[in-house]
Amino acid sequence: MGQKRKKCILIKKGVVLFLILFFILISTTNSVLAKSSEFSHQPFENYAHSSEIDKTHTDGTWGQSSNGLIAKIWSEKEEFIVGEPIVVHYIVKNIADKDIMTWHSGFWPNHLLVVMLPDGKKVTSQDLGLRFDPGGIREKNVPWPIRPGNMDDAQPSYDISRIFDMSSSGGYSVQYLYEEYQGDWEGKLYSNILHIRVKEKQ
Repeated sequence: MGQKRKKCILIKKGVVLFLILFFILISTTNSVLAKSSEFSHQPFENYAHSSEIDKTHTDGTWGQSSNGLIAKIWSEKEEFIVGEPIVVHYIVKNIADKDIMTWHSGFWPNHLLVVMLPDGKKVTSQDLGLRFDPGGIREKNVPWPIRPGNMDDAQPSYDISRIFDMSSSGGYSVQYLYEEYQGDWEGKLYSNILHIRVKEKQ
């Protein structure tokens, strides 16, 4: 009887251990699946500018001037299907009568992207962990002079749907801010506001 009792106890312990391990496995799997379905931004992707760029500043699509600079953002179209890349291009133009020194610093330290979501909530690239520190110390800081009448068209183009969660249909508003306090040109330069509509696939 003693041996049988020991066997029963061992079997019961084995069953309990199996159930504990089984529930741990299920819990871990569900956690992984939940995380994999969450949106995660992947901003570091560059695209070539479109071949058709209206380089004048008289068409009303540029932002307000600031200390001799103006900025413009645009996309290839106004409507996108959910899940489709939403590539936004960006240029800065010198409308002053003298050279202006700007800085290329890996984009994010001196640039802030602001998106108004369909529900009216405003989200910035800084909210998503992309460091914005216009007056701070930088690992990369390349002087970039712009001559009078010329443009800085070496700025990156980003698929902003990889930065912001744009999986909901509706209207989005996008604006770029260039802010600098590293000497020469200093201040805030806002682009125009770009309106984009995202819709479900028919």
